[in-house]
Amino acid sequence: MKNRQSFSQLTLWTRAQFARDAHKLKRFGIWFEYLASLPRATRRWLGRKWAMPLTAAALLLALTSAPLHAANLTVAAGAAGINSGDGCSLVEAIFNSNNDMPTYAECLAGNGADTIILPANATLNYSAEYLPTSSVCTALPAIASPITIQGNGATIQRASGASVPFRLVGVASFGNLTLNNATLANGLSVVGGALFNNGTTTLNHSTVSGNTATNGGGIANLGTLTLNHSVVNGNTGQEMSLGGSCGSLFAFPSGGGILNLGTLVLNNSTVSGNTNTGSGGGILNAQYYSYYGPIGGLLTLNNSTLTGNSTSVGVGGGIAFYSGTMDLNKSIISGNSAPSQGEIFRYANEGTIYVNNHNVFGHSGETNGDAFSGFFMPGATDINATSDGNGSSIDIPTALANILNPILANNGGPTKTHALVADSPAFDRAPNADCAASPINGIDQRGAARNFDGNGSASANECDSGAVEFRNPTTNCALATAADIAIENVTFNFSALGALSCLTVDEMGTNHLLAPSSIQTANWWFITGNGSGFTTSIKLPLTSADASDKVCRNTGASSWDCAGAGAANFVTRTGVTAFSDWAAQNNAPTAATLTKFGAKVKTGKTGKQVVRVKWETGSEVDVVGFRVWGKGVWNTKAAKDAKPAKGWVQLSAELIAAEHAGEIIGDAYKFTDKKVKAGKTYSYKLEIVMADGTSDWSEIVKVKVQE
Repeated sequence: MKNRQSFSQLTLWTRAQFARDAHKLKRFGIWFEYLASLPRATRRWLGRKWAMPLTAAALLLALTSAPLHAANLTVAAGAAGINSGDGCSLVEAIFNSNNDMPTYAECLAGNGADTIILPANATLNYSAEYLPTSSVCTALPAIASPITIQGNGATIQRASGASVPFRLVGVASFGNLTLNNATLANGLSVVGGALFNNGTTTLNHSTVSGNTATNGGGIANLGTLTLNHSVVNGNTGQEMSLGGSCGSLFAFPSGGGILNLGTLVLNNSTVSGNTNTGSGGGILNAQYYSYYGPIGGLLTLNNSTLTGNSTSVGVGGGIAFYSGTMDLNKSIISGNSAPSQGEIFRYANEGTIYVNNHNVFGHSGETNGDAFSGFFMPGATDINATSDGNGSSIDIPTALANILNPILANNGGPTKTHALVADSPAFDRAPNADCAASPINGIDQRGAARNFDGNGSASANECDSGAVEFRNPTTNCALATAADIAIENVTFNFSALGALSCLTVDEMGTNHLLAPSSIQTANWWFITGNGSGFTTSIKLPLTSADASDKVCRNTGASSWDCAGAGAANFVTRTGVTAFSDWAAQNNAPTAATLTKFGAKVKTGKTGKQVVRVKWETGSEVDVVGFRVWGKGVWNTKAAKDAKPAKGWVQLSAELIAAEHAGEIIGDAYKFTDKKVKAGKTYSYKLEIVMADGTSDWSEIVKVKVQE
């Protein structure tokens, strides 16, 4: 009885510990999963060595491991799996982030919401599951905590020579993943070829491509999934039986691109070129049934494009809707195919569907019967482009090639898109206010400014339907050498044309989605040509430019190549031999990122004077954190008994994490310098740490502490 009472008291104490600190419960789950995955002989040896069952060992490790305060976890180029001597790998970084411990010494410990930084434009190949003995069917440890992965253009993929099936990423029910600027490719599983989300996941500026699964060729979602400025393309749904934990949700293939049984939101995103041997070439949406009844199956499309998706034997080439709720807003669903209901299939009038919000459906190469099931009908403000219309919508029969370019291509920005074509019925469909507001925020998938007057008739409805805003790019085919050629505010002067005969410029009218703060100069240009072998100078407008300012070319993901110099209101770069995304660089942080920075002397809680350093950001799209630096005389031993330090001193012991890393929104911050001396003058500056490992700097501010 005494032992039972002690065990009961221990259980109550443990529950209280978990109730006070959810991270301890999370660490217990991580440790238990890891220990349980070890080979049987190893588990027996550890049980004898520790003189306790593995459950108790996992509990002890969870309750006694104190979280360490860590900066961001940076993955080393070439590091893979769990190995010593090759630096911090993504596998090790996720494990440390999950359990808030330095389990693998080559990575820093996690501490709550962590950021993992991948090498720029790297390819991370995986040939086997993260723990082959546990049959987890995933290349990486399950995301079991709040983690942001700054991809920097990296590709996470299953190696072409891999002999076993596995998906790439799994998110546990209590996990929260934000994946920025990365590609997930070549995964192979029965459920979720690239990603199986059972928690909360957000993909920003990312690509899911070339993956295969029975259920959700690209993604299987049972949790909450949001795609912003992202593309799901070229994934395959097909019947497979891979065994183990790769077992199937449905016996038949479902969702070539995405299977959604949870909550799925697409903002400024594209689902294209996915195939399936069952239903839902692009997306299959349905509820699933729990003990409490049907749940999930919530699908929302905002300014997104579904085209080129197909099924070979099922229904719903674009979307197969079986149950739940579907809300379609300012989107294009056109050019999808199936033996029946090529665009949208709705099962037996099930669930709830909201349309009538400036969408474009179908094309003139199909009838209503070909495109939709009898239980789906476009609304009064929607364009029905099928050959026969339905009378309740705006019927404008239009060929697919006159709606959009059916080829998924680089049209500027981080991800591929389907460009609208001249006079598309998608032009200027939606109210300006709808697209200026969240979640569209006045930009399209590429990061081009929305609400552009595409049809030449100004109105209150200037926002285009779909993921791309048509901005009327200009093409010049009268090129010459040794002459200034101005196209959409860009001036070229060719010293050689080579095979180039035509040049196209698309001015975007806002900051590039992946531009660091110095390149957020309120405009960027997508420049393409029809030949190579040319050499030219490029001159871009930049107010009050000086010799330190430059012309920058995006060389992939977050990487920028900057050169040249500025004068008056322009920056010029010579010797240009390739085109892509271009922008001007102002070498001082712009208001788009750092909107305020200052320092004031205050009286602290103890009555002593302190200096309060405050700053605010307007955008943190490529920012991971901040460091505060100072110059002066401090009351610390490190300052050698209050003698002036030589040069600048880092005052913030750790990186101050950006609250909205990877997002086009900002926040307010403060740092208190408590070591100042009366009568002394102090200088402060802020280091803005970017996702690509570079830093920008604020202006210098000075304050004097009174006697």
